[in-house]
Amino acid sequence: LTLSGACADAASPRALLSPPSCCASQTPGSPCARRTPELPDGSCSVPGTGGLQDGEFDLKKAQRMAHFAGATYCSPDQITNWSCGPHCEGVPEVSDVTLISNTTEVLQGLVAFDKTLGAIVVAFRGTISESIT
Repeated sequence: LTLSGACADAASPRALLSPPSCCASQTPGSPCARRTPELPDGSCSVPGTGGLQDGEFDLKKAQRMAHFAGATYCSPDQITNWSCGPHCEGVPEVSDVTLISNTTEVLQGLVAFDKTLGAIVVAFRGTISESIT
């Protein structure tokens, strides 16, 4: 059995705990839920968003994440209202935006729900020139 890219004993506790939807097999009577020639028999590949395999780069997802990071440099009101120009416009399907701020530590970030990805996103602003003394 291939589990997380490494050989594993099919009777191991880790393999036994993997869901049938994780397993692929063309063998009749197999408990594996996937019947696909793209994965070798016994392979376990948990599907990621967009159908990418582990280690593949998703430019559109990276661009979305860059917009979230860029939005953390906007003013608190712009973040809260999700109205910070190109960064907020770059990820329009966002809800439940919460500002994270600590003026003493010059820290700012956000938590939001990205409806397109179906994920909670946490982003923090990097260093700003005013914070360097």
